[in-house]
Amino acid sequence: MEKKTNINCRVDNCIFNEHQCCCAHEITVGCQCGKADCCQQTECDSFKRRG
Repeated sequence: MEKKTNINCRVDNCIFNEHQCCCAHEITVGCQCGKADCCQQTECDSFKRRG
């Protein structure tokens, strides 16, 4: 199976924490944007709005 490449994933704003990946500005509130592959920016934004 081909690994999906996230076009919104940029090395400078994504941090891998064990098996999770989140945007750099989200690391202080928790790494919940996604796992294995880097999260999309929209996922980070929606997570931030959820609170």
